[in-house]
Amino acid sequence: MTTHDLDSSNAVEESQENLAYAVTELLRAAGHPAPEAWMQGLHPDVWRTNDQNLQRFHINRYWRVQLGALDEDTIDIRYCLVDTGQIADWLRLFGGEVVKCIIKHNLPLTTS
Repeated sequence: MTTHDLDSSNAVEESQENLAYAVTELLRAAGHPAPEAWMQGLHPDVWRTNDQNLQRFHINRYWRVQLGALDEDTIDIRYCLVDTGQIADWLRLFGGEVVKCIIKHNLPLTTS
């Protein structure tokens, strides 16, 4: 596959962009008041690798903990944090119900 075969919907999947930035942009586009705040809680390996599957693993782990700490049932939302498959599909799922829930509850939760 060459870059000429890509349409804009696959551009993120095919790039070597760090997925933490892609998630931050989803939050920003949805109107999150502090779209970068969550990155402080990420495992350092997210910044040390170009492996998007490893990045996705750590991002999913982070958000599963955040969503699981809420006082409501978020199991359906956490099911959207798929660990396998195409990155574009994961981003589409994340950008839907996951982002809505994050914004609704003003996540991330912080401990002070």
